[in-house]
Amino acid sequence: MREAEDLKSAADEAARFWRERLSKKFPSFEKGFDEEGLIDGVKKAGDKGEAVSPAEVLSRAAVVNLASRASNCSEEELHLRRLAALTMDLSQQEPLRSFLRSNIPGAIERISRVRSLLAEPRGEAYLVVCAAKGIKSYIFETPGLNEIRGASTLLDELVEELAGKAAESIGPEAVLRCAASTVELLAPSPYFDDQLSWADLFKRRAYEKLKYVQVAAASQKARIADLIERFSRTLGKAHLAMEADRFYDELPLLETLPFEQRCALCRTRPAERWETIRGEETAVCEACFVKFVRGRSERRSKLGEALELVGLTPEAIGVEGETAEQCTADLISDMIPKGVRRRLMAVAYGDGNNFGAALKGMRTIADYLSWSFRVSQTVKLAASIALARSTQIGARSMGWLPGKTGPKLKKLPFQILALGGDDLSLICWGRIGLHFCETFLRLTDMEFAPQYAFSLGMLICDEKTPVRRAVEFAEGELLKWAKRAFRGMRPERRRGTMTFLLADSPERIPPDLEGFRERMFSIGSSLKTYMTLRPFTADELRFLLEKADELREHRGRLYRLAQAFIASRSALVGALHYAYQKGRTIEKGFFETLEGPNGAGSWEEIFRIKFLPIHKLDRPPFGEGEGKGIYCPVWDLVEICKAME
Repeated sequence: MREAEDLKSAADEAARFWRERLSKKFPSFEKGFDEEGLIDGVKKAGDKGEAVSPAEVLSRAAVVNLASRASNCSEEELHLRRLAALTMDLSQQEPLRSFLRSNIPGAIERISRVRSLLAEPRGEAYLVVCAAKGIKSYIFETPGLNEIRGASTLLDELVEELAGKAAESIGPEAVLRCAASTVELLAPSPYFDDQLSWADLFKRRAYEKLKYVQVAAASQKARIADLIERFSRTLGKAHLAMEADRFYDELPLLETLPFEQRCALCRTRPAERWETIRGEETAVCEACFVKFVRGRSERRSKLGEALELVGLTPEAIGVEGETAEQCTADLISDMIPKGVRRRLMAVAYGDGNNFGAALKGMRTIADYLSWSFRVSQTVKLAASIALARSTQIGARSMGWLPGKTGPKLKKLPFQILALGGDDLSLICWGRIGLHFCETFLRLTDMEFAPQYAFSLGMLICDEKTPVRRAVEFAEGELLKWAKRAFRGMRPERRRGTMTFLLADSPERIPPDLEGFRERMFSIGSSLKTYMTLRPFTADELRFLLEKADELREHRGRLYRLAQAFIASRSALVGALHYAYQKGRTIEKGFFETLEGPNGAGSWEEIFRIKFLPIHKLDRPPFGEGEGKGIYCPVWDLVEICKAME
């Protein structure tokens, strides 16, 4: 504030200070290290709480801002009031009190006037909501990593640009949310300037910047007093208006004539120019070329941000290179180390459960701000820690030890596709994918469970599988499966859920998941038995991952044991084979490892069973609905072992 040129700059700087303070308040965990030297999340030390709530300060400043503009006060008076609202809680403390008295005459006196303004705010204001729709089709319409990352970055920049304009013209405290291709702000008028409304400005910039994307925007008028007392009602009306706008929105007409050459990247739109793509002259459309150029540089900076957030260099997680730019993979095949037996990639898609309802149920602006920041900061830190930790585990499987041996991986084995709000999407080396899911769910459960939690769907597939097909299956089938399991849990025991499917060739991705589950994961008629416990919670997945790691020297015996169940299609035949092999084997190492506890717990602690070949559990089949089932968890171990080979 001392360096501010005028009152507006001082007020803006104070608002940015409180926004930064609010972002650092969350989440409730922080970076730490486990006993093996691997990064992990740990619970923060006891928080004594803050004397001043940043969200309350920002909420109060936004109300003062809007009420002052509604009263048509002078520009100087407006920013004096803003500054008073942003500093009133600290105005009696030094050195701020002396600074205000010496640099802003009458500031202390104005604070009392602001208190009265807050008590009876008059006038009307607008809640503006803008969002891009059909995000998945826009991001994944092309298979290249550059275009995918570029599309996600352009969407982020679109909402950040509108938020920046609002912060500049109204004040940083006016921006309520800017994440997941959505921006929400408070404005004194529905118009950005004399000619353009906020909604029209958003749409114009979307079509100019992104070319072909569907967007929706709306402004909801409300009394300022209602924004304070009934904010959730106004927010609900604004979102309904935005959905109505989406219904009537029209995309630009697209037609490719038979004699026109199609774009080599999307293969849908007509080509508009020739450009050098990956060393070759390529016919491309404007929309795809914009995504390619933007993604080529942005992919590196996004990975760098994730590592910077946890304070690690690539070498600290077992990857060669001092910066993310030096070790970013240009192709999916580059993320997978050379020489591994199974060249598998993992495509994950995640979404929060009940998060949207939580946002719409916030009664005050302060609650809404706190929740928005909490979700955004938690997801970013949890994903960054999970990616760094899973990469360390992958490097360790190649012989790397933290602080003892040099890096073993040539390239970073992951690529963040989308990360914002309560959504995430990424591609990574198949071996580390399940470890990412376990860490991410465990950390987000630490912050949100049991009322709210995340669900993840992960497809582990061949590196040549088209990215869009893999993402559509992970999001459209596996994620929905995991979310149904969350909804079926008892409210007090709800935790984050994940499910995965191993398809070692594109042809093995099932067109009908429900039918596939019945054929592959259920056997027997008189004694119907399910060969999977999926979906898993973080604790269950961690236990099975450690169990699969312990069984790496016994994989052949594990595969043969599973084959006895699958080939006979009978749980009783499989159980008899298990008992026979266990009884005749002198060396009991395999069975002791399979049945015994590990560092994550025991079968009895995690699944409430003592290990036998088949078990009756109070667990609905496939985690859906209600009821009990008979289970054999051997096949889950087989697929996890294959994913980690």
